Amino acid sequence: MADTSTATGVGRSWKSYFSAETKEACEAKMKGLGYTWEWQEDGSLKATTPRLEAVAKAPGTETRCFFNQLPASLFNAKEFCKVEEPKSDAPFSFDPWAPVHVSQEALNKCLSFGDGSEISVEILEKARRFCEENAVNLQWQSGDIALLDNFLVMHARRYWNGPAGTRKLLASLVH
Repeated sequence: MADTSTATGVGRSWKSYFSAETKEACEAKMKGLGYTWEWQEDGSLKATTPRLEAVAKAPGTETRCFFNQLPASLFNAKEFCKVEEPKSDAPFSFDPWAPVHVSQEALNKCLSFGDGSEISVEILEKARRFCEENAVNLQWQSGDIALLDNFLVMHARRYWNGPAGTRKLLASLVH
């Protein structure tokens, strides 16, 4: 059974995220992905991805595209650093498009440019607003199917407001 939690924004433990049952198996996966890591005293994991390019070429094309999760970084910083959020038993909710207020100090704890320099909160807020301003909402009807090329289209992770049990999501289709 996957180890999951709704106590954090990602809702997943390191065991679930890396599909690993032991620290050793997790470390082997992180090493293979080029991560650096540090185990915390409480057993949690601080993992850092290798440097990721903000712009990539879509596979099989010469099309350059913005390919990362930068707009969600403000929300993640707020969740991971537990700033401006009182402890609550309320169910976790995720809206990466809602304005998020996080201090530069809190953001610096979990996000930086590849050279280690800080990314300003203002830049991330502008990126978040740009994405929201350019979003296209699909007007779903019963039986609709949408195929999105994740390199060319950023999916928005909007809330589902329809009747419970009526939304079906498919797994990724990978070439």
